[in-house]
Amino acid sequence: MKEIFQLAINLEKEALSSYLRFGHQIEDLKGKNLFIRLAMDEFEHIEILERELEYFEKEKKFKDVEIPLTEIEKTVINLKPLLPKEKKVSDLNELNILQMALSLESKSIDFYQKQEKESSDEIAKKIWQRLKEIEEGHYKLIQAEIDSLTKTGFWFDFREFTLEEY
Repeated sequence: MKEIFQLAINLEKEALSSYLRFGHQIEDLKGKNLFIRLAMDEFEHIEILERELEYFEKEKKFKDVEIPLTEIEKTVINLKPLLPKEKKVSDLNELNILQMALSLESKSIDFYQKQEKESSDEIAKKIWQRLKEIEEGHYKLIQAEIDSLTKTGFWFDFREFTLEEY
């Protein structure tokens, strides 16, 4: 079990480090803030996992923890695209950064989904499921930014407009 938790912690550390690096690289202040918020969530995940691992090593069972809604989850419905609408040279760099971030989230979602399916402990299943849900929120937010930047006509999986209405 320790190995699984260590894998999860390392996954979160990789995302944390990447998001801090992405925030440093991106020019747009709103984009910087997005990656700082994502990094903060990943840091919280590390703390949760480390506490759970410590408890498990002492008690040989999982502690039923409540993982609250993140700031991203609380506000994701009310968000507007954070990155600028006008195209500029740095958009390619930002798009590459967002695609790398999307890949990190996909990797985390897959990991937590696998752990949830393979775990026989109900409390562990709940922890993996909750962490997966948070990462799915991150994924949706990043995908919305990609859609906004590439002007696909979708935002949070909703079509922003349709020609059939006109």
